[in-house]
Amino acid sequence: MVDHQWRRFRLFVILIVMGLISTVAAAGGAAEAQLGLKSSAAAQRATITAQTVYFEPYDLLLQSGVPVVLEFRNDGRSHHDLVIDGINIIDGVVDMGSSSGGPKMSFKPGTVRLVAGKGQSVRVTFIPRVGRFDFYCSEAGHRGAGMRGTIVVR
Repeated sequence: MVDHQWRRFRLFVILIVMGLISTVAAAGGAAEAQLGLKSSAAAQRATITAQTVYFEPYDLLLQSGVPVVLEFRNDGRSHHDLVIDGINIIDGVVDMGSSSGGPKMSFKPGTVRLVAGKGQSVRVTFIPRVGRFDFYCSEAGHRGAGMRGTIVVR
């Protein structure tokens, strides 16, 4: 190739690569927005609050396929967690707040555990699937004392 043609070819390749990169970046942003993981403007919002030996509310109704921002807040006198069995969150974003050594979250297959000390809160954003999911506090004796409830997703 002549030098002039070679430069044109390189410019063409660079423009193609830049176009592909911007297309992929835009598609990735759109996918995250659809999941509600970056923008929660259209998301459902729900709060489960731990009190001394119970949760408010103890029943929660969510719409399937619509992103939800779930906040777990501990207004109780001691350490509490919120364990949700079977919810099977695959895509989610966690907002731990600003306190160090404070709220935590863990995922196991089929289970989500949100942990918040006294006066702390933690949020998770996810897309729920249809089903009925039990939640409870796993601290010793708390579940038996009434710290349990149900999330119904329709």
